[in-house]
Amino acid sequence: MAQRRSRNFLNIAISLLVGLGIGTVIGGGAVYFYKSRPPRVDTHLKILTHVDAIPKNILDKFLATEKMQIRQDITKSNSELLEKLNDSSHEYDLVILQSWQVPTFIDSQLLMPIKKPSISNLRYIAADFKHLPHDNDLNYSVPFGWGVNGIAYNKKRFSNKPVSWNTLLKEKELLSKIAFLPDPRELMAGLIRRHAIDNQDMNNSNSNTYMQAFEQVLPFAKNSPKKSLKALGQGELWAAELSSGMVSVLMSHSDDFHFVVPEESASLWTLSLSLCRGSSKLKEAHKFIDFIISKDSALEIARSQLIATPLVSLEYENIHPSLKPSFIRSLPLNRLQVIEPVSQMAKQWETTVIEKTTPLN
Repeated sequence: MAQRRSRNFLNIAISLLVGLGIGTVIGGGAVYFYKSRPPRVDTHLKILTHVDAIPKNILDKFLATEKMQIRQDITKSNSELLEKLNDSSHEYDLVILQSWQVPTFIDSQLLMPIKKPSISNLRYIAADFKHLPHDNDLNYSVPFGWGVNGIAYNKKRFSNKPVSWNTLLKEKELLSKIAFLPDPRELMAGLIRRHAIDNQDMNNSNSNTYMQAFEQVLPFAKNSPKKSLKALGQGELWAAELSSGMVSVLMSHSDDFHFVVPEESASLWTLSLSLCRGSSKLKEAHKFIDFIISKDSALEIARSQLIATPLVSLEYENIHPSLKPSFIRSLPLNRLQVIEPVSQMAKQWETTVIEKTTPLN
């Protein structure tokens, strides 16, 4: 009897152990499966942009936090961006705009007003960037980056500080050592500032003055900003038109590189997020804007994209001074201009630049 009881106890013990083992495997498998399942995504935010300014890892962090999917469409030109939003059937929720685009999009009623109480980090945007002429008081756009396109140069190559593009262009031996940004409106603005053309020339389709002047600067606009930055660092270029943020890479590593705002003036620009008219995801869109101008996101964008931040919350972070909001106070403000929308000819010029320049990364 005792032997039978011992055998029954052993059978029960084995059964329990086997049961626990199977339960552990099943339970463990269930937990693993649950953890490995992708998060449920109920909302898709669609962003339209012409500039790839927000890194993928930032988008991934937002997805992980808010359980939203982000789709970012990058257009080939500014004109294409405008055409897409002019299509009443579009499904975009947010658009990334440069400062000169904002007035056109507001006037065309393509944007919706920002609900400022929904964006808590808005209070960290420096006052210098809250009252720019293209959108005073940030009613339609929230800036997350800014820069000034000036002259970046290697001081070892110049006996005198290069303070003017006009001066550089007159030196024939320098013509193979300088580069402009391959941006249609920058090229147009530069020609106007250097008095190579005027507004009358640009708006007169029967005059070839503007196109002749344009053709003369196209050879200097074949490099992408990244390629010009690399060429400047390697000595292939002596001076290049670059944003103040991009030059921070060179200035951080060598005292030989400097940045100056030319006497003819330079473009002050911002990158902003705006709400697209017709969006049905306003709550989620405001969350995304608030996330992008949070301290961690803004710091990542400044460091990885070399775009200066307008946020005072980053003023004491370990980044180059030219990437901080206070850097604007070190520049000659009377020589900074926001590029305004430039007539109907802008589209023709844009097409010409795209066709006749082949910027490389």
